[in-house]
Amino acid sequence: MMNEEYKIILFPAGETLSFKQKEFLLKKFNDISLTEIEYIAGRISEDEVAEFCEKIDNDEKRQELFDQAKEICELDDFTFPVLERLASLGELLFIEESRTGFDFSLYDEEQRRDYIFQVAVVKYAILASVLEIMPVNNIISCFASSSLQATLAAKIAKIYDFKLDGKNFIKLICASTGMSLLFKGIGKGVSKLLPFRFVWKASSAFAAAYAVGIAAKAYAIANGEINADNLREIWENGLEDGKNVFKQFQSYVYKNKKRLINELKKRKIVKEIEEA
Repeated sequence: MMNEEYKIILFPAGETLSFKQKEFLLKKFNDISLTEIEYIAGRISEDEVAEFCEKIDNDEKRQELFDQAKEICELDDFTFPVLERLASLGELLFIEESRTGFDFSLYDEEQRRDYIFQVAVVKYAILASVLEIMPVNNIISCFASSSLQATLAAKIAKIYDFKLDGKNFIKLICASTGMSLLFKGIGKGVSKLLPFRFVWKASSAFAAAYAVGIAAKAYAIANGEINADNLREIWENGLEDGKNVFKQFQSYVYKNKKRLINELKKRKIVKEIEEA
């Protein structure tokens, strides 16, 4: 592959290339080194990529390069800037919307935001559910869960270009609903009496985190102009939706429990954890 083509396929991921993505590139292509990958990824401009794309007059080649760029991006979590650059690359390569491989309009900014939002809220809700089935005491669990929710709230707000202190937002949720931490405590207590207590705990934690994500999105879009009653209603509706969404991921959570626990450890959300 020519150097120009590497610049095209590395443009969306750019400097954010992860170890996993670099490893994939080294295995897939045998004519480039790690040093070259890092050098190219750190020095790509959109103007330069646009110039290279103009030289390609073959539709199949354009599609091949776009698909390779997308494949690289999909190896790691999509962020909004990465998705923005992938959309720009699609336009530069004249890729039709139906051939982007997404089930939403890649070329619509709001749909891109909503896609990243959905990915983020589900991912953090899954991590929250895994936290609840880990053998840790309630104090560590509550602290870690609150940290997850605060991180999620700040991340969601950032997607919608709104600056939000995650910890303060969780306090606002608690003040508005009187339920966030209380609900978590009730879930732990009641779960001990249920035969399927692990499912209950995981479902409750997933729903609570999901609701925080929904509330954070609404709060960000409204630029923080939401009263306590509306915020409570949004959170409670998100809670119900979260319980239903969890059913889609329940088997995934239990099948991938150990891998997800390791991810929690890497994020240093819980420092003293014994693997289940």
